[in-house]
Amino acid sequence: MNNREISELLRKMSAAYQILGENRFRIIAYDRAADSIEHLISEAKDLWSDGKLDEIPGIGTTMAGYWMNYSKPEK
Repeated sequence: MNNREISELLRKMSAAYQILGENRFRIIAYDRAADSIEHLISEAKDLWSDGKLDEIPGIGTTMAGYWMNYSKPEK
């Protein structure tokens, strides 16, 4: 996945959380994460493969943990 695809996925997750009436802070966190990924100079998949997702602004350790468990990154 490239940065654009990841940011789109995060925005879709945010929208789903809105529909489900989830905590607004979770929704804001996913939107911020999408913005950060979208504006990265490097590819998030490179940080993912290095286990450094939590170094991206807006990506906390919890969200990084979800991603690390989601799938192994492609090189």
